[in-house]
Amino acid sequence: MAIAVTSLSKIAVLILLLQKPRHGYELMKDMREKFGYKVSAGQIYPFLSGLVRAKLVIVSKKGQRDKKVYTLTSAGSTFANKALHSFEELIELAIAKKLRQCAHCGCKVFGNSYSEKINGKKLHFCCGSCANAFKTIKRGI
Repeated sequence: MAIAVTSLSKIAVLILLLQKPRHGYELMKDMREKFGYKVSAGQIYPFLSGLVRAKLVIVSKKGQRDKKVYTLTSAGSTFANKALHSFEELIELAIAKKLRQCAHCGCKVFGNSYSEKINGKKLHFCCGSCANAFKTIKRGI
């Protein structure tokens, strides 16, 4: 059975389950607190049921009220990591034009980077310290 990860809610569920097992209400509460948006039971439970049917999640009952706790299986962890990697690639494509690479350390900076004109060429840096270090290296000091 193929599980489609087609929404941010589903990605958020996978992220949270990779961190630790959770029950459904806890997933909804954590999504609101950590990601800033409210989801309904109708968005969460059908996805969890699909994960259970696909043997990507196991369910155990805990506590006095026998709350169902959802835990990723080994295959579920692999599935979640692959889904997150695909999502990461999608985000990277979306922001690629706004990414700059620091001329000194090579880190990627989203949005406005620190820039200086050095030897007539505009270079981008993550910070002033990297710009200074770059200039020091270029001078051979």
